[in-house]
Amino acid sequence: GQSHTDSSFYLALRGGTCKGTCLILDESALPLTRSWCLFELLQTIQLERQQAGFGGLLFCTANGVLNFGAATVEVAMNIGKKLAGLSLQNADATC
Repeated sequence: GQSHTDSSFYLALRGGTCKGTCLILDESALPLTRSWCLFELLQTIQLERQQAGFGGLLFCTANGVLNFGAATVEVAMNIGKKLAGLSLQNADATC
């Protein structure tokens, strides 16, 4: 495609049937260092503001959904640290 709006990630999130975003996180919150995951995070934030009834972002871990209190303190702290230091400039991208 010619633009980010042609990507499968964008089309899936913006297709009208997506009810929310589930971000699968390991203990080091590694997905928050990847450019496509940050792109999905941005689209999710925008959809929350634009689309009534959109479920938003769920942080999912091996212990359950962090949003519902099902995660270890270590995982929650690591996610907080990654979120505080988010940088698209420093994000990894793979083909």
